[in-house]
Amino acid sequence: MPSSRIRVCVRLRPDSDHQSSKWLDVDPIDHSISCVIPNPSNSQNNQQQRFSHNSNNNNDHNHNHNHNHNHNQQPRNFKFDKVLPRSTSQQATYDLCAMQVVRSSIDGYNGTIMAYGQTGAGKTHTTLGGGDFQSRGLCARAISHAYDEMATR
Repeated sequence: MPSSRIRVCVRLRPDSDHQSSKWLDVDPIDHSISCVIPNPSNSQNNQQQRFSHNSNNNNDHNHNHNHNHNHNQQPRNFKFDKVLPRSTSQQATYDLCAMQVVRSSIDGYNGTIMAYGQTGAGKTHTTLGGGDFQSRGLCARAISHAYDEMATR
């Protein structure tokens, strides 16, 4: 029986301008990503944060509860089931992230492969691929795999 939990795989798109290497540390062996996003108004935000935490008034609207910003520029670490570095091929991406889902679907289990990310993150390239056969994406590989698998049963 296949695993019944959600697996999260992260594929990093090649960084053409090499900007993210300044703040992104990828560890494909540990399946983790650490990032420090610079905050140009860091000193002002730290003062605001200190002020709100030192307030003696306990009303919620007087406290700064916005913990979504990385005001202190401390690394934030994220752990995933798989982290695929920028050099990962389409075939390796399929093998590591989608092959088991397709096999389980053929065996009668429900499975979903979802690509999520901001515009330009590489979702279309990963799912549909490029212009040649070697760079075809997950969709074409899944269909081929499903037909090959069913032909052998």
